[in-house]
Amino acid sequence: FGIVLTLTIFVNANSQNITVDNGVLKFSTTAVYEQYAENVLDRNDITNATASITTLSKQGVGAGDSDDVYPEFLQTILNTDKIFGLGSFLIKMDLENERAFAIARAEPNAYNTLLASNAATNAVLLLHTDEANAIDVLNAITDNTLSIADYNGATEQSRIRWPWNRCSGAGRSTQKRIQEWGKGIDKSLGCLNDVISYAMDNKLVYQKAIFYFSLEAKTKSLKGCPYSNWLLVPGYNTSQQLISTARFVKVNSCRSQENRVQNVTNTGTVLNWRPYEGSRALSKYEADADFGVKYDYNTPADPFIMSIHFHIMSGF
Repeated sequence: FGIVLTLTIFVNANSQNITVDNGVLKFSTTAVYEQYAENVLDRNDITNATASITTLSKQGVGAGDSDDVYPEFLQTILNTDKIFGLGSFLIKMDLENERAFAIARAEPNAYNTLLASNAATNAVLLLHTDEANAIDVLNAITDNTLSIADYNGATEQSRIRWPWNRCSGAGRSTQKRIQEWGKGIDKSLGCLNDVISYAMDNKLVYQKAIFYFSLEAKTKSLKGCPYSNWLLVPGYNTSQQLISTARFVKVNSCRSQENRVQNVTNTGTVLNWRPYEGSRALSKYEADADFGVKYDYNTPADPFIMSIHFHIMSGF
C-alpha cells in the first residue's frame, strides 16, 4: 500500500488584486480598481490589506466626519501622503488644490517625485478635477496610444479628438445646511447655562475627485453650544430619516440611464446613501433628498419632523 499525501494551499482570491508595498496600497489593474470603486468587489479586502499601514481614514478622517474634500472611499485607500497605486502608476491625490499627479512606478525616485508634487518633470502626469476620463487616460498611456507629454500639452481641440471624450462630464453640485431642531440641557459641553442645541447636518452632493465620482445624500445628528461649533452626537437617541431618489447617466456609456430610489429610517448619528459611486464621471444626474428627525421625547404616534428638501441637477 502506498501513502498519498495531498497538500491543499488556500489562497486569498483577491491577494493578487490588492497588495501593499512600502506603505502604499496598490490595485493590480485599473479594471480591478473600478470594481472596488463601484463597490462591486468586497471592500473588506481593502480593510484587510491596509491593516499594516496608516490610511487617511485611520488618521481620524472617518465616516462620521466631513468627506467633502476626500470622499470616504478615497480615505480608505490613500496613505498619509495621499498616495495609492493603480496598475503601473503611483497616484497622488491633491484634492485641496483640485488636482492629482500620476507617475510610472518604474520611474527612478517615483514616490519622492510625487511627494514634491513636481509637475515640471516630463515623467509626471497632471490631472485636474475637470477630467472626466482619468482611467481612460491611464489606459491609453499604458497601451502607448498616448504619451504623458501629449496629455500635459494638449489643447482643447486635441482633447476633443480623443476617443474616450465622446461625452463630457457634468459639473459638481452641492446643497448642504445645518438645521437646528431643538434645545436641551447638557453639562458636558460647558455651554452657557448648560443649554445646548440639537441639529441635523444635511447634504446632497455630486462629488468629483478625478479617479472617484459620487452622488451622495447624507445626514448627521449634531449637538453643540448655541452659536458655536457643532459636535457629532455620541449616541443621542434620535431616529434620522432620509428619503432620496436619483437618476444619472455615466460618461462612458452616454446613452444609458439608471434610476435609484432609497427610503431609509434608522436610529443613529449618521445616515449615508450613495446612489452612484465609481471611477467614471457622470454626464447627467438629478437627485432629491428629504431629511427628517424624530427625537426621543416624541410620542410614538408623532411623525418625523421633515426639516428640509434638497435638489441637485445637471444635464437633464
